[in-house]
Amino acid sequence: MDLSCVLSCVIFTVQGGYTLRNAAQSASAFDTQKRGYLFRAKLIEGKKKVKKSWCLSFLVAFDHHLFMYKDEKAAMPKQDAELGKPEIIVDLRQSSIDWASKERSNRKNVLEITSDNGNIYLLQHEDHILVRQWFTVLNGKIKKFNSSVTDEPEEATVPEIERNNNQKGQSSTLPASSKFKHAKRLSKSSSLKKRHTNNGGGRSVYTVHEDNAEFQAPSSLGPAGEGAAKVSIKLRLKKLLSRRPTQESLEKQGIYQVERVFGSRLQFICDRESTTVPRFLDRCIQAIESKGLDFDGLYRISGNLAQIQKLRLLVDQSDDYNLADYDVNVLTGALKLFFRELKEPLIPFQLYNALSETIRDKDVNKRARTMKLHLSTMPTVNSNTLKLLFSHLVRVLQHADQNRMKPQNIAIVFGPTLMWPEKESSAIAVNMMCQNSIVEYILLHFDRLF
Repeated sequence: MDLSCVLSCVIFTVQGGYTLRNAAQSASAFDTQKRGYLFRAKLIEGKKKVKKSWCLSFLVAFDHHLFMYKDEKAAMPKQDAELGKPEIIVDLRQSSIDWASKERSNRKNVLEITSDNGNIYLLQHEDHILVRQWFTVLNGKIKKFNSSVTDEPEEATVPEIERNNNQKGQSSTLPASSKFKHAKRLSKSSSLKKRHTNNGGGRSVYTVHEDNAEFQAPSSLGPAGEGAAKVSIKLRLKKLLSRRPTQESLEKQGIYQVERVFGSRLQFICDRESTTVPRFLDRCIQAIESKGLDFDGLYRISGNLAQIQKLRLLVDQSDDYNLADYDVNVLTGALKLFFRELKEPLIPFQLYNALSETIRDKDVNKRARTMKLHLSTMPTVNSNTLKLLFSHLVRVLQHADQNRMKPQNIAIVFGPTLMWPEKESSAIAVNMMCQNSIVEYILLHFDRLF
């Protein structure tokens, strides 16, 4: 009897382990093993997706099986068994292996093994060389044993995948290996046609036409297949986004409702309320001042975020709300949130560059005249809202001894809230300094500017 055939014989023992036919064959058989620690996770069990949970596992690749143990101790021989009882056994004769895609796992160096019963396992380690060694060993075993199977017609005859290439006029045939599993998992919508040929072996040939963008070559086809897969994903995403309804159509159907106060525009709010200043802002300032302006860290200390969001929803849903029931820090937080979520800042985009240049002017008198001129060009609702807010902040500044809110403190809080550039810039620190300087200047020269 051929020694290689004898070595491939593995039988189950009563103890649940695995033993060879005789001790003389044991040493030679263990030379074909590969063992070591890898992280493993089960992705699909019985064609059903399960919760992915990574755990460290001791693996032994022996003959045409892959054994997975809890640790190395569990794989130690037990009595007459050459190997301990594993947690998971994968028969490599009807399995496939490939590098896992990003959709499967965000980890690096991940192998994907699909067993004959449809279970999918992920194997991973940070050491790329180690994982590649495992891939080489397992892929070699799969190719070896798949090519030697002859007792099952469906698995013995490996179908060919012919892909029509409109550019090159060529077709690619997948070898007799794990690529058959990829063909079986093709999308139902792909143009997959099966035909039987009488070329002596009665082989089943599967022809895949590329007129359907759903099918792309698997990653095992190499860089070209991977590039095609990326293109396919982009096309599918574009189709998905193009089918999305527009905001206007959602508004007409009543599915999407425009924000009434928070996240809206000043002009829209004032037009709806028939006012020159948002009603919420006026009521909020009155509520804050009624509670007193001598609270330590007023506007600097953040309020309860849950209460602020609750107030926001209440204001957006109805005009019937009582601000006196809320803590002063919740009110100041809601006021800042109102300005921060405007679609266009209180100080319009078109004035950002002009005011930034003006604040750098060293001529004091010219700076004041230019600043006043620029602020006078603001829309009416913006100008009236700015006057209301800064008249309130001036009163906050008058209680600086109690609330410890100096002009610099108020400017730091309201600078990025009241103005920002239309296009984001990499010079964030410079922009923030300009914003703070402009707000501080308006605060200190409020009577002169308005």
